[in-house]
Amino acid sequence: MATSRVRSDIALDLRVSGQLDDLTSSQRIAVSRIVQEALSNVRDHSGANRATVSVDGGSDVLTITVADDGRGFDPATTEERVRPHVQLGLVGMAQRAHLLGGTFSVTTQVGGPTTVEATIPRWRPEPADA
Repeated sequence: MATSRVRSDIALDLRVSGQLDDLTSSQRIAVSRIVQEALSNVRDHSGANRATVSVDGGSDVLTITVADDGRGFDPATTEERVRPHVQLGLVGMAQRAHLLGGTFSVTTQVGGPTTVEATIPRWRPEPADA
């Protein structure tokens, strides 16, 4: 008999597109951890009713977007509070993207909504005959 646990009442919309089969292990880990942390933040801090996760495997870049309809926050105040805890939250997501040559941004305001976006360049080994 299978059991399930509900951690949140937030409605989640998942959108996956593009080519994701050839991601490196580093890219796979970064995508999963960024999504995981962003959703934890939505659950723990946003007061959102709905969230959308989009992962697009484009030919040159991976794009990860997590958006919610929550209360938002003041980015300047939050950055000052989280800076001492660099392994956690927004700073940790940014570090993961930057370590792989990517970008990270948060678009929000008090009253919401909030969108977190990370991009990671595609990396593929050169063909052996190149």
